[in-house]
Amino acid sequence: MRLAFLITLALATSSTVAKAQNIADFNGPLAKVTVADKKYWLRLSDKDDIFLVSAASPGGPNITLETARLVAETFVQPLGCGIPTVYEHAGPYTLMLRYATFLCPAGVDLRAQMEAHKKEIKKGDPLTAN
Repeated sequence: MRLAFLITLALATSSTVAKAQNIADFNGPLAKVTVADKKYWLRLSDKDDIFLVSAASPGGPNITLETARLVAETFVQPLGCGIPTVYEHAGPYTLMLRYATFLCPAGVDLRAQMEAHKKEIKKGDPLTAN
């Protein structure tokens, strides 16, 4: 089962990545994630399994692809989900915004978990399964 999930994770296509280039598509739940004493926001896409990753403070630090992956993985790993792809934002604020796709094992609905715990995750509490 774990091997099948890892294979699916490795084979995730870039078609989902190409869909969510519009920042206006990111109106889903908002999560605050702390990594190495720095705070970041993850905003869920309305349409696709993608996060918009940004610094939690205005004018915050530039975000490397590696940092964006670490932030997203920190958030999704408690549910067994993974981050197959991280890529740059093409437009204004290029260095301050990143996208991260996520993929979860069968039976894990990350979107539903975020909705169920949206007040807690917005404050920075870790995501946990019900």
